[in-house]
Amino acid sequence: MVTEDTFTDTTDRVGPASYCSAGPLYNLTETFNFSVRTVDTSAGVQRVNLRYTVSVTGVPVEPGLPTVTATGASVGGLTSGPAETNSGQLLIKWSFSDGTQLTERSLFHYTFANGDFTNFRVTCNSIP
Repeated sequence: MVTEDTFTDTTDRVGPASYCSAGPLYNLTETFNFSVRTVDTSAGVQRVNLRYTVSVTGVPVEPGLPTVTATGASVGGLTSGPAETNSGQLLIKWSFSDGTQLTERSLFHYTFANGDFTNFRVTCNSIP
C-alpha cells in the first residue's frame, strides 16, 4: 500500500536568529513542512521518502535591529520496522533586512513510528 501525506507544524519561540550562533533575541515563527510518501511492504516494513522544508520569520525583541527570514530544505528516506529515530542535514539560509546573510548546516530530528512522525526539532550541525 502506498500513501502520501503532508505534515505542517508552526512554532513560535524567542531566540537568536540562528540555530548555531548566539546573538540578539528575536520573536521567531518557524513553519515546518514534511511531504511523505510511505510504502508498506507485505513483510511489515515501511519505506519512507520525505521532503523537509523550514521557513522562519523574525522580528527583533530590541527595536532598531533588522528583521529576518530564513528558508531551508532537505530530502531523505528511511526504512523502518516498528519505530525509528532519525535525523537529516538541512542547509538554512538566513537573510536580514540590512542585507546581512548567514548560511548554516543544521540537523532536523524526528521519530517515525507506526506511520506517524513526532518529536520534530532542529539543532546546529556547523556553519559552512
